[in-house]
Amino acid sequence: MKDLLIVGKIPPPIGGVTIHVSRLWAYFCSRRDCSFLHLKDLFTGRGISSVLGHRIIHLHTSNVYLRLVFAVVGHILGKRTIITYHGNLSRYSWLKNEADYLSLRWCSVPIVINRGSHTLARGMNPRAQRVSAFIPPSDVQPLPLATLEVIERIKLRQRVFCTNAFNVTFDKHGLEIYGITNLLSRFSLRSDYKLIISDPTGSYKAFVRVNAPDLIDVPHWICFPHDFCEVIKLSEGFIRNTSTDGDSISVREALYLGKPVFATNVVDRPEGVLAYRDLDELFALLQSGTTSNVGAVEPNTIEVLIDIYKELGLGREP
Repeated sequence: MKDLLIVGKIPPPIGGVTIHVSRLWAYFCSRRDCSFLHLKDLFTGRGISSVLGHRIIHLHTSNVYLRLVFAVVGHILGKRTIITYHGNLSRYSWLKNEADYLSLRWCSVPIVINRGSHTLARGMNPRAQRVSAFIPPSDVQPLPLATLEVIERIKLRQRVFCTNAFNVTFDKHGLEIYGITNLLSRFSLRSDYKLIISDPTGSYKAFVRVNAPDLIDVPHWICFPHDFCEVIKLSEGFIRNTSTDGDSISVREALYLGKPVFATNVVDRPEGVLAYRDLDELFALLQSGTTSNVGAVEPNTIEVLIDIYKELGLGREP
């Protein structure tokens, strides 16, 4: 029986969770006692065999009901289960929140990614851990030359900021989680600013084209898979205008690259982030010409996870 099975998705599609999982697996893929299972294969014959053949199983998914089933079945089978909750706890409707709280209680080690969620999780499971989702990229893919040249031309006449959106999603109040449309409305009033939107699936551009066609030409869209770190490097700062959040990898990447980060204050943000309450406050911050922030040095995510895995039996004889 092998020690560790990591279950999740890797790009495509590109998203915060898939990037985290791909970087995590890149570290462990050379170990013979560790395996990876794509989430879509979890309930196949191969998936069930993989689950039965490993002692420690680490799940990454945003599906609250799958998290609950995984935690309960893992407990029944005597597995050491870990679930990373990539998002702020209690952000769903009552039923989904209750499913999350049950999975928190049933899994061996719940991992959350911000202080507020950690406080809540510890009240339900004292083994809960707070671990940053950020794993530094080991390799960076340059942008296509044509895209690079367009951005450099924009920078000659406008101040450039960036944001990203991996899909069009709404919170429990019906608001856009990424807050893109509201952001475009304000950027449309500033001819001296340009917003670059990394939209690798093109879904957000299509959404804006239908729902706010007068705003479609406000930003510069990048609608193909690309390395967002390269966009951050070309910008004056990164904007995270979300209505809810977890431990955004993009926020961490921008801080890691020494760029100013402007983010809503809807969750606890890392040290160095310039948090704002509303768009008026955001644009006051942008106007101030804030220079680079350097956030607090976080514990190495890989090292923290290895310690958790070892506590559950990684590398130990059965």
